[in-house]
Amino acid sequence: MHGHEAELRLRSAENNLERLDDVIAGLTEQRDSLKKQARQAARYRSVADRIRKAEAQLLLASWSAATNELTAADTDLKQAKSAVEDRTQLAAKSATARAEISASLPPLRQAEAE
Repeated sequence: MHGHEAELRLRSAENNLERLDDVIAGLTEQRDSLKKQARQAARYRSVADRIRKAEAQLLLASWSAATNELTAADTDLKQAKSAVEDRTQLAAKSATARAEISASLPPLRQAEAE
């Protein structure tokens, strides 16, 4: 009876070892899968960081370009206003000169007639 009991225990221990081997194999597989996922996550984080940096640089470049365009437009506007003022003054001077000439013509004609 003792021999049979020992054999049963031995068989049970062997079965337990086999199950343990299966569990270890499963855990090894899970570990490898998790390592792969961790590598992919790290790569994703790296790519996401690069994308964020590129987007930030693009935003900065766009903002700089817009600022430069605004400055140039402001300069153009100031020059245009100055040109309008110059031409307005010139037109006023021309109008005054014309009025003076027009005013002096009748007396000249009259003097000529006399």
